[in-house]
Amino acid sequence: AWLLIADQLIALGDPAGADAAYANHLLVAGAGPELRAAAAAICENRLADAEGLLHGHLEQHPEDPAAMRLLAETAVRTRRYADAEPLLRRVLDVAPGHVEARHSLAVVLQEQDRNAEALEQVNRLLVIEPRDPAWLNLKANALTRTGDVVQAIECFATVLAGHPDNARIWMAY
Repeated sequence: AWLLIADQLIALGDPAGADAAYANHLLVAGAGPELRAAAAAICENRLADAEGLLHGHLEQHPEDPAAMRLLAETAVRTRRYADAEPLLRRVLDVAPGHVEARHSLAVVLQEQDRNAEALEQVNRLLVIEPRDPAWLNLKANALTRTGDVVQAIECFATVLAGHPDNARIWMAY
């Protein structure tokens, strides 16, 4: 639920609120105490501590998608996209329906200017929830970067129809 709230707050142009909601998501997403401690470290921006905890956990549980996803989050937060990408792909190998990992992978690919690949991931997300404003916004940005302005405008218009007061979307539009 916290992740959905974070997505909605991003769509509404409230990045600080989205960060707080996402932090709550990380705290409750991990099943065991090790992952909760790592999530808390991420929320407190103690990324090196989180990475140490997660590497230790993954030594014991190498196929744990939640731990791999959290480790990828530490890489994303430090803009080490090349480190995050294989972790996120491995999460999707182990758990193909892991929505958060697919969303993060789309962002990571877009940050590396691999927009066609990012679009593939976003389109897979949109099959699940075709009107999700965060995913439509991500798609619109990727389409803009690939030069498909007509489709980008359609995506932006769809998002703006649901969130007409969002200044960030208007600026991107």
